[in-house]
Amino acid sequence: MNSYYNFVIVGAGNLGARLALALKDAGHTALQIINRNQEKARILSEKLGASYGVNIKIDERADIVFIATNDDSIPDVIKKCKNKNFLFVHLSGSTSMSVFNPDMENYGVFYPLQSFTADVDIKFNNIPILLEASSVANYKILKDIAYSISEKVFEMDSDTRLKCHLGAIIAANFSNHFIALGENFLKENGLPVEILHPLLDEMISKIRKHGAEKAMTGPARRNDIVSIQKHIEILKDKPELQKLYTFVSDSIINYYRKSNF
Repeated sequence: MNSYYNFVIVGAGNLGARLALALKDAGHTALQIINRNQEKARILSEKLGASYGVNIKIDERADIVFIATNDDSIPDVIKKCKNKNFLFVHLSGSTSMSVFNPDMENYGVFYPLQSFTADVDIKFNNIPILLEASSVANYKILKDIAYSISEKVFEMDSDTRLKCHLGAIIAANFSNHFIALGENFLKENGLPVEILHPLLDEMISKIRKHGAEKAMTGPARRNDIVSIQKHIEILKDKPELQKLYTFVSDSIINYYRKSNF
């Protein structure tokens, strides 16, 4: 990449902070951090050598403004941006590019397909970045910036990006929830949650190598009704978990029955 850009971040949460640091490491210049919590803005700005504040008044030297707020706040941020000449982009997987005002010319979407946690240092080089822009020229800018921090860049319209976001929620967030339920069940029965870690590591390894469909194991995959009934009996005093266990077991059995796998 030959071009470097001056950027502003609106929203100093987990994603905004991680993106800002990755952009700085790639050679771009952070001009300004804007955040409702001034202290969070100050802490991040010190790491970047940028100014900070709580009011949305964009530095005139900016090339691009990243809106890194929660999805519900994106329209409000756009309304408060007085100068419409900057290139504005939001970072949401589920918000359409049409959220931008009709009178704006330069806008787009810069969506990193990853979860971000405050105390976890994550590198951007392997994170897929999904792009959409209002013009060919703006897309080129976003593409330049995206490739400066990641090796995986995709052009994707709003409808397709929403489907991708949904697939990611089902695969990642739902899996995380099930793991949390399993951990809680073990804790309630005096068992260490660490006992699951080798199993989970192997599961991810097999999914990477063979795909989730081929990696599936367990009683439901084998249609082992005897084991399933034993588990359902154990969960008789936990009706919500029992219902969930039964529903998912039936889903797995039906999935492999239909696919003749």
